[in-house]
Amino acid sequence: MKHLTDSYNLVMTAARQGVEIYGLTVGVGLNKDHHLFDAKDELTDVARQASIDFNRNILRSHSVGFGPALDTKVVRLSMVIRLNTLLTGRAGVQPYVAELYKTLPQ
Repeated sequence: MKHLTDSYNLVMTAARQGVEIYGLTVGVGLNKDHHLFDAKDELTDVARQASIDFNRNILRSHSVGFGPALDTKVVRLSMVIRLNTLLTGRAGVQPYVAELYKTLPQ
């Protein structure tokens, strides 16, 4: 969990210094040049809400399903792989995300 926390802290420090962070202060994909908000100095309530809105919209825009549902074991395995990837500390996500994975039904 230390790698995850250190990575998140590094991303937030950079954002507070005015560094543009892909997917946090600027958009992703074709919107990578679109400025979402300024996190310089402190992540204000307005900036937090912009981030929440951005993330909800990303989830909605990528939410699609096709074909039969995956077997529960495959879904769980996929989630364990994703959690393991997050714990390497290379994603910069909030440690809370890993905690959410731990609370998912088994």
